[in-house]
Amino acid sequence: MNVIQNQEKLFELAQAWGMEVGALLRKYATDSLAPAICINDGCDFIAEYEPDCRDGWCEECQEGTVVSAFVLAGIV
Repeated sequence: MNVIQNQEKLFELAQAWGMEVGALLRKYATDSLAPAICINDGCDFIAEYEPDCRDGWCEECQEGTVVSAFVLAGIV
C-alpha cells in the first residue's frame, strides 16, 4: 500500500459512509469498531473492524485485505 492508494481508499470509504474524511475519523475515534475497506484494486467491500485492523477478511476477495480508516489515515 502506498500513500496515494491509502488516500484514495480512505476517501472512497468516507464517501460510502456519506461523510468527509475528517468527520468520519472524529465520529469513530472512540468506538470499538471503525469503518474499513478492502484495499484490492476494483474491490469496494466495506465493513466495520477494529480501529487497528490491517488484514481484515474481505468477503468478496476471500483475502485478508481489509484495512480500517484509522490505519489508512496513518493514525494507527
